[in-house]
This record gives sequence, structure tokens and C-alpha cells, in this order.
Amino acid sequence: MRNALNATIAHNLGLSSRELAEIGGFTDRFARDLLAGRRPFPADVARALLDIQDDIDVLTDSIEADIAEGQGAIWMYGDNAALRAARGDIPGRGKAGGGFIGPFRIAALTAWDALRARGIDVDIMFADSTRD
Repeated sequence: MRNALNATIAHNLGLSSRELAEIGGFTDRFARDLLAGRRPFPADVARALLDIQDDIDVLTDSIEADIAEGQGAIWMYGDNAALRAARGDIPGRGKAGGGFIGPFRIAALTAWDALRARGIDVDIMFADSTRD
């Protein structure tokens, strides 16, 4: 039952098996086994998932504060590498080297929705990693 909970959390965070493997420091195959319920989640990985879930609230508040301070748009990134290059302030969890795009997108869209509910019109801009 706990395996289903952790697999559901990972899925809801938008984490791939490769990203889960990065968090745990194990192989992609082992991560796929975890997500399929064939193996129990290590306690440190389960804790890291909960930390990432908590990070979404912090990121949401940060994005909203950036807009309140005059940043004109919410920036979206294409992948983990682009996110980590632009937002080094997002902590890595477990053995990961930085934040993940799935949870960041959840936070960005949650902030966008909250700002619009307050009557603040803000654009979402996509960072283009192919241009300087």
C-alpha cells in the first residue's frame, strides 16, 4: 500500500523513472520497479518525494513574490538542465543535483492561477535554450 502512495506522489509530481533514479542514486530499472510496485521505496527516497511536494509551496510563493516585486512574467523552462541553470536556488532532493521541471511547472501554474484570481495579469514566457 505504501508503495502505491509513493508511486502516486512521484507521478503527481511529474517525475520520470530517470528523475526518481537521480533522487535515489540508483538505476533507472530499479526506479521503474519502484514505480511499478515491485520493490519497496527506500525511506530516504520517500522522504525526498515529500520534500519536493513541500517545495512546490515555497516555489509558488517565490514566483508570486517575484511578480509582486516587478518581474514581468513567469518563466517556464524546457527541461531540468535549463531549470537548474536558471534557478540554482531550487534545492536538489535526495542525491539529485537540483530541482525538477515537473514540480516547478506545478508551482508556476499554481502561482499564475493565484495571481490571476487576484486580478494580476501575468504572462508565461518560455525560455528558449537555443538562443543566447
